[in-house]
Amino acid sequence: MYNDTELKQLLSEELKSRNLFLVNLKISPSNKILILVDSLAGVTIDQCVGISRFVESNLDREKEDYELEVSSPGLDEPLKIKVQYEKNIGRELQIVTNDDVEYKGRLIAVENEAIRIETVNKVKKSGSKKKSIEKEEHIIDFINIKLAKVVITFR
Repeated sequence: MYNDTELKQLLSEELKSRNLFLVNLKISPSNKILILVDSLAGVTIDQCVGISRFVESNLDREKEDYELEVSSPGLDEPLKIKVQYEKNIGRELQIVTNDDVEYKGRLIAVENEAIRIETVNKVKKSGSKKKSIEKEEHIIDFINIKLAKVVITFR
């Protein structure tokens, strides 16, 4: 069975030369290899095909059979690495922290070890009939993020 360390090493320079980055690499016990790649400009089918052909040309099916899938992460996939957050600055995210606190807000910055999001809350102030909008900024450390997804909106 192939291991992820040698495959990551194999992919490293090739992805860099194509301006792509590795989001996730999974190898199942049945030797199904799933490679998720992305870039700041998005990923084309041709880029996925190119990576697939590169991997196939460097692995020996005679030595060990495998199934290979190369794809970009779908819209429903959680964010896994820092570059994905940087790519999504300005977009709305749903964040769940390790202590199960949920935030839904606009990603405004990515820092060394954390992200900053801005949430919007409607608050009814005493003596007023209307609710006012309050914006609040939250800093969330990467190590405290259990789940982060881009909120998909159709406008």
